Amino acid sequence: MNYLPLLAVWIVLALVVLALFVWRQSVARNEDDSLHVMHGALAPQTAVAQKLDVIDKWGKILTVIPSFPAF
Repeated sequence: MNYLPLLAVWIVLALVVLALFVWRQSVARNEDDSLHVMHGALAPQTAVAQKLDVIDKWGKILTVIPSFPAF
């Protein structure tokens, strides 16, 4: 069996996961760790948190896919 196509797919998925990691780090850099509940300042924090949740979801999905054996 030729494993070159499987290796190529694995490398592409690994690069995508790495790109998601870098993207998540750049988004998290803008996150404010303190909670501001007055004057409507919670909305920007919520937007960043939602974006981080989406990035995390795709990171988990793409991290699990290469772990399944190819038959």
